[in-house]
Order: sequence, then C-alpha cells, then structure tokens
Amino acid sequence: MNCALVVQTCDKYEPFWGGFFNFMRKHWDPSIGCPMYFCNEEKDIDLPECFKQIKTGKGTFVENLKFILSRIEEEHVFYMLEDFWPTAPMTSGMFSKLYSQFLENDLDALQVSTYLPYYDLESFGELLRFKPESEWTFNFQTRFWKKESFASCLTEPDISESVVSSAITAEIASDKVAREKMKLRVCLHHYFWYPITGVAYRGQLTEIGKQMENVANIDKMVQEKFSLPASSWCIPR
Repeated sequence: MNCALVVQTCDKYEPFWGGFFNFMRKHWDPSIGCPMYFCNEEKDIDLPECFKQIKTGKGTFVENLKFILSRIEEEHVFYMLEDFWPTAPMTSGMFSKLYSQFLENDLDALQVSTYLPYYDLESFGELLRFKPESEWTFNFQTRFWKKESFASCLTEPDISESVVSSAITAEIASDKVAREKMKLRVCLHHYFWYPITGVAYRGQLTEIGKQMENVANIDKMVQEKFSLPASSWCIPR
C-alpha cells in the first residue's frame, strides 16, 4: 500500500492527544497496516509503537504541513487532525475499498466524513463528487490525498493565525487557490465516523469533546479499577 496515515497537531494541543489515541485504539483496525505518523512541533512523545513521530519545529500551519509531506515516502496520505476522535470503526476492508476507489477514479482527494449542506456535490457511482464551483473542494477533513496535489494547494493565509484557528485560516486560503487555479478531482464517501467539527477549538474542548473526554476517563477508570488489559491497535485483535 502506497499510503500513510498522517496525523497533524501542534504542541499546545497536547492535552487532547490522550483522547485521540484512546478513540483511535477503539476504532482503528490494526490490520490496515499502513505506516502511521504522528506529527507535532517539538515535544518528545511516548507514542504507541505503531506510530512514528515527525517533528516539524515551530512554524505556521502550512509550513509545518509542507514539511510533513516532504518527509513522507509514500505517494498518498490519509490525513487527519488530532481533534478528529473516531466514534465508529475504520476497518481494514473499508480502508482498502476506499483506497481502491481513490486510485481507480484517479482522484486528487477522497474525503471520508459525513456530508455537509454547504458542499455542492453530485452523484458519482458509490461516491459523491464535488462540483468544480463548490466551496470547500479543498479542506482539512479526513481525506486520502495525492501528496503532490495536497502540497500544491497549500497556501499561507493573509489573515493572522492568532485571529482564527490556524487550520481554518489556511483552509480558507488554500480552498480559494484550489478552486481558482487547480482542477481538483475530489469525491466524498459519506460516513459519520468522527465529529466533523472536531472536539476542540482554539485550545478548548467543545461540548462534544467534553462528552467524549468523559467517556475516555471512564474507560481508563474501569481499566485501572478492575485491572483490565489495555487493548492495542498495533496487534490485530
């Protein structure tokens, strides 16, 4: 498989890493078997052994993402942000089927998330296709990407990252460039497997994030109180 899982984060979001790993452990099928990269800025992390760490150093969101992509050997990436905590399974069979559809249709990107009403889509076999004029043809939702196409879209925003979430400002600028200068072939597989708004915003948990954190804390308490073995996504269950 010529595809790697890439999770991008920043060091100030470290409080949310535990929740991410908790829900990934529950819902990510270890037999998918693709390389897995957890990409932060400077902090050393005790990662599950199936993950490799990439340190970007301090930079803008776009600078860091471009650096990450330059360090990945695979031609394709399955891109996620650290505040997309899975709530439903990503099985090996599903991942393989979606990756095959991505390749067979020669797509620049295949988004794997729920449908949103501000996407302008049309039917395309089993998938939904973004129309050329659709806003958010480029976005940072979970997607398979051709690494070259992904990097070519990335654009530094004019607005300061301190004003709005750094991912959002970069997303807006990159989507504008993608729609005006590139003819991306992008499809959506409608599947609700994580909260599409993320569980955190500007360093604070959202309401759904607080609920999911509570679930993770209960899981940890039960595991410790009753000496239950921790499940592992690195070893097929």
